[in-house]
Amino acid sequence: MMLSILLLMFVVGLVLLNKGSDWFVESCQRIAEKMHVSPFIVGFFGVAISTSLPEIASTLYAAYKGVGGIAVGNIVGSNIANIGLVFGIGMLGIRSMKVTRSERGGELEMLAITLLWSIFIFSGRFISRVEGFVSLLLFILYFYLWYNKEKKRRASEMKRKKVRANKLARKELALLYFGSVFVIFGAQLVVNSAAMIADALGITHTFIGMTAVAVGTSLPELFTTIAAMRKHYYELLVGDIVGSNVVNLLLALGGAAILRPMVVDFCGMVSTINMILITVIFTLMTLHKRYTRWEGIILLSLYFVFMYAAYVTA
Repeated sequence: MMLSILLLMFVVGLVLLNKGSDWFVESCQRIAEKMHVSPFIVGFFGVAISTSLPEIASTLYAAYKGVGGIAVGNIVGSNIANIGLVFGIGMLGIRSMKVTRSERGGELEMLAITLLWSIFIFSGRFISRVEGFVSLLLFILYFYLWYNKEKKRRASEMKRKKVRANKLARKELALLYFGSVFVIFGAQLVVNSAAMIADALGITHTFIGMTAVAVGTSLPELFTTIAAMRKHYYELLVGDIVGSNVVNLLLALGGAAILRPMVVDFCGMVSTINMILITVIFTLMTLHKRYTRWEGIILLSLYFVFMYAAYVTA
């Protein structure tokens, strides 16, 4: 198949995947609000899950199709891109940004989860179903702890009152249906075309997953970051990066490992080390309580250095 056609398939798949994710999450948010579900759950699903949905769908489908290199490369590459590319670009738009206590939270947990997954990957260069189940259990625990924390914080702000659930409109159900369809077909197009592009160019599945697929599925995080910077929603900016990276590792890669255990190649091993390094640097910057434009330049530069390292080891 001609390379131009494969590239067109890849781009169309990304458009379907990202647009379908938007519709799916928008419908879920509206349904949750009409059913009077907790604001925290709506917010968590609307930000962390929504921006990670392209990664989740494409990673699960890649594992199902047996192209574990794309699955691992996509998650490792997306987490590097979220910090180095997305957050780095966001920091270029400011001179200095003070990080208050309310705008921090979850960075140490993200670092711990990153280190845990690194242990999984380095212990035999193989990701097993057991490790996948451990990840899903940790995701449930992570969600439970944050839900309780948010519930206590809102207890003094919200008055309890009995409400009746509203009827669901056809628009929400239509968005839910078509969003699901777009996500499914978009994931199929992205993964299948990416695998064929890698084979046609003679590069590894892990490398194509870390670059083209990872950047494509990280577009929601990039758009969210740009919007947050324009409106000075710094809490959303940091929270989106942290939440997305945690969801990528625990839910997306954990679920993929349950579907099919995966072997990690040399490119994936090197990139995992780079993921640890950039996560440590991001965490130290956060604990420093201030972000600067120079730190954004450093993160962005590291991203391109790490992508070059992935290319060399592919």
